[in-house]
Amino acid sequence: MARGSNPNIDPNIDPMLQPNAGGVGGGAYAQLNSTEREILAGITQAEQEVRDAEKALQEYKDTIEKLRLPSWDRIEDMVFGRGEAFLQRNVDEAKARMAEIEEIIANRGTGNKGKGKGKAVVGQGQ
Repeated sequence: MARGSNPNIDPNIDPMLQPNAGGVGGGAYAQLNSTEREILAGITQAEQEVRDAEKALQEYKDTIEKLRLPSWDRIEDMVFGRGEAFLQRNVDEAKARMAEIEEIIANRGTGNKGKGKGKAVVGQGQ
């Protein structure tokens, strides 16, 4: 039976708390007066609104994070449609970082005047 199709079951309340829903707690809901049922329905609705608001806030934060750019130059590139320049700058920056890393790797151990590759040997003084 679809939720809310029985006129004795309030669609805003967990079916397990309602009579004729087959739930253990059905008798408890039946004992509530109309004011208490309205309060319970209001609490359930408020809880759903909180969940919806939290979801919307997280979506907003995710969107802001996606839009966050590291520099005004990049924002200018995006705003004025210079997508190719924007992407090329990203490629150039990545290549520059890679060149720096390669240089660090190539220079590791130099300046050690022939005493090995610059790695310290545990237990022996250098």
